[in-house]
Amino acid sequence: MRAEIDPYDLWDSQNPYKIGSAKDLVDAFEVFNDYFYDFRPELGDTFSITLTSNIDMAGVEFTSVQTDYSVPVRIEGNGYTIDGLTFTGYEGVKYSGLIPILSDGSVIKNLNLKNVNAKLPSKNGGILSGLVNGNVEIFNCNISGVVSYTMSENTECIGGVVGVVNYKADFVLKDM
Repeated sequence: MRAEIDPYDLWDSQNPYKIGSAKDLVDAFEVFNDYFYDFRPELGDTFSITLTSNIDMAGVEFTSVQTDYSVPVRIEGNGYTIDGLTFTGYEGVKYSGLIPILSDGSVIKNLNLKNVNAKLPSKNGGILSGLVNGNVEIFNCNISGVVSYTMSENTECIGGVVGVVNYKADFVLKDM
């Protein structure tokens, strides 16, 4: 069954889409991937979600963001945990992660990830992102439990949180 989310509900940084279940999380990423070409960061669109409870992803099929374009995101975890997340990054590109390339203005905060299994099929990868590109803040986030990676044979950089930070980026990582 296809998700019944209006994609524009995912792109409003002032009113982030509420995620309270594994289905909500899967649907939000599925809709973002399906409607990415309607997404306009130059007009202020930001992939924006907020967790409203702990989420158990064990055994749930999940697809990360599937584009090699720089994506501005706002993720408010509210101190909740996503447990058992398994995903495969975008294939055939230089960067992979939950969001392959975090762009200018991205903020991820108060998010806990536990027992993550990530297949990162690029040269550069990280659980949250393969590349930080611009003014990005990641704070009060935790990655714990069993964390496993499967990387490509030509891996250059891998990170627990992010793989690579652009030399021109103004990156803040605190309270990890």
